[in-house]
Amino acid sequence: RARADCNSPLKEPSLLAVNAQGAVFKVESFGPEVFSERPPWPEAHFGTGLRITSEQKPTLQKEGKLIFPRPADAPDGAFFYVVRRVTGPNGRVDFETVDHAFPNAEGKIETASPPWSGWGDSADSWNIATQTQAIGFGVGAIVNMMLMWTWESQLPGIPLPGALLGTAYEIRYVPDKPEPEYVPVEGAMISAVDESGAVFWENGSTPGVFARSQKDGRFALWDWRYTGGTVRVNGHMPDGRAVTVTAFEANPLDSKTFFTQLIQKYRNVANANITFPPLQVPVSPEVEIRVMRLTNDLQRVDINGITTTNTTLVIGFKFKSGASGEVTSASVNGEEFQVKRDDQSLGKTPLMDFIIANPYSATAAGKYSIKATIVNPLQSGPAVVAESTFLVVAEGGSNGVSLQGVAPDWITKKLVPKPNEFGVPLNVLPQVVFTEPVVNVLNGVQFTKSANGGTQDAPFILSGVGLDANGFPYA
Repeated sequence: RARADCNSPLKEPSLLAVNAQGAVFKVESFGPEVFSERPPWPEAHFGTGLRITSEQKPTLQKEGKLIFPRPADAPDGAFFYVVRRVTGPNGRVDFETVDHAFPNAEGKIETASPPWSGWGDSADSWNIATQTQAIGFGVGAIVNMMLMWTWESQLPGIPLPGALLGTAYEIRYVPDKPEPEYVPVEGAMISAVDESGAVFWENGSTPGVFARSQKDGRFALWDWRYTGGTVRVNGHMPDGRAVTVTAFEANPLDSKTFFTQLIQKYRNVANANITFPPLQVPVSPEVEIRVMRLTNDLQRVDINGITTTNTTLVIGFKFKSGASGEVTSASVNGEEFQVKRDDQSLGKTPLMDFIIANPYSATAAGKYSIKATIVNPLQSGPAVVAESTFLVVAEGGSNGVSLQGVAPDWITKKLVPKPNEFGVPLNVLPQVVFTEPVVNVLNGVQFTKSANGGTQDAPFILSGVGLDANGFPYA
């Protein structure tokens, strides 16, 4: 415990202690003359200060209790707050909310912690990188704590500022789990957002108030402006990821939350959980879907998007160069099929990474849509679905016949360029081949191009298999 037993400018140390790590702490109290800056709480009074000096700049393995003398001018029913004075970018001064405090059996004012973080390290400053918005906390040999107090005659023992409470999480993807985990985040900077949407360090030199999330992700923040309803709360990770969420007024009737006891002590409490996006989303690899005719000598011949009924087909999946992954399921026109690694039991070449386990044969003419679900090699992250459409026609047929009961689609194999293809030369002639004749194409096609950070319409000329009497493409 760190104890201050005097209430004046810096005095001789009232406590000299050594913790289990061998860190030596010198504790001194100080009065209002030492620092002129105060938290931006209009009705708060300075009680006393506590200066903790340790050349080892330790991080405590267990939260340290702070004990202050009761301020002589604090009336019965006063509420006590503990904040840490920290220096910020460009010499600004801000305050970290550390704890609430209550009279103990000796009449001193002692920190009570949960849900507050309490005193646990030697942080004395913070900074933010202009480009990356990464933040960092510096540690120093001297930590300055301030005991502040307020008093409300109509509500003795109740704090005037609002309390913003919640938990900070980070989305993380782990091997062998396709769904993400929500992991509590330690060390995120939490602050209230003002009416303009700005965080405190964007408002000039006015001192700001913030909290840091604890090991279990919980945070607690005093906000003088909060008087009920909703409030916007910003979370900022050390690596620069930032999220702003809406905190809602806590329900005193909700006995399932730890807010119930706090609402009995606090006047205004809001709750918000902050979820940071993943630092990196595992990318599922791209795969090419191949539909191949199986010959009598067990060779695989690509159907090039069109085949006839009752043809024995091998449906394979080939990852693009340098990629790997798992095809976990596949379907044709909604019918699910078992997938296996290509063991060349259904033809020899070209070799695929995965194939539908048994030969496929379409007995009716029409369009056929293949869908495959793919995950990355670690089986983590969001799955992606690859799709491909091919056409089955009667013997001697073509895509010149309308299909009944289904909308036209393009034949994936005949698309130029391929879907999601990058680096396509400008002189490539785009080509779309449909599963059946398509009319009024001119009125339903639009091309866009990137320009000046956005998109705009691109002029084009459309050609088809023939011209009508007016000279327009009719296919």
